[in-house]
Amino acid sequence: MFFSATAAGDKDLDRAAQEATFADHLVKHNHNFRSMDWTAGLLRKCYDQHFTSARTKAEAVVTSVIAPHAIDLLKEDTTDTTLVSATVDTSNHKAVKLVPVVVRYFKITEGVRVKILDFTSLTG
Repeated sequence: MFFSATAAGDKDLDRAAQEATFADHLVKHNHNFRSMDWTAGLLRKCYDQHFTSARTKAEAVVTSVIAPHAIDLLKEDTTDTTLVSATVDTSNHKAVKLVPVVVRYFKITEGVRVKILDFTSLTG
C-alpha cells in the first residue's frame, strides 16, 4: 500500500505513543539522539517492523511536542505561586558550554518544585 489512511487507527496511535515514550526515555537518561538510530533498528527487528522513530523523528518529537508541553505545564504551575527563583549556571563539556536555566518554586499542595526551563549549548 503506497498511501496511508487519512485517519489514524488504534495501532497507529499506539505506535505513536511508543515512539514518544522512547523519545522521552532518551531525554530523561541523557542519551544522544544518534543512539535512536541503533535502538529503532533493534526494535524493528525484535518487536515491531513499523517502528520508525530514529534520530530525526525522536528529535522532532522532543523539540516540537514534549518540550513545549513541559513549558506549558511549568507556566501553568507558576501562575498562582508567589515565590519563584531562577538560577543559571554554565559547565564546559569539551568544546561546548552547557547553560541550563532552572526554576524553583513552592506550591502549597506539592511543596518545593524544581524544573528546567531552558537548556542551551553554546559552542566555543
